[in-house]
Amino acid sequence: MSYSYREYIQAAGVFLDALEPEWEWKISLGSLNMTSDKRCILGQIFGTFKEGRRRIWWADTNIILDLDPHISLSNMIKWAFIGRFWDAPYLGYLWRQLIRQRRKEKKL
Repeated sequence: MSYSYREYIQAAGVFLDALEPEWEWKISLGSLNMTSDKRCILGQIFGTFKEGRRRIWWADTNIILDLDPHISLSNMIKWAFIGRFWDAPYLGYLWRQLIRQRRKEKKL
């Protein structure tokens, strides 16, 4: 089964909700850069991409079990947080969409 970037990012958002509540408020949309170790999603939440990836790998098993059972943790990291280098602008665009939507919903 093949998933789109959007589906991986949606799953990653749910995962981050459990791992780091209110994570979407920690992201500076203006400086979001998916090719940067410190300005990517994980970098802005956890300090660096590497630290964010470490926190995800060591997350509570219950968080992982809440994910779509067809989306593996390694694929979620690969496609939601890394992607292919040339897709970084598109990944950033999708993350911005998700974050804006979440912020709008939480303001209601």
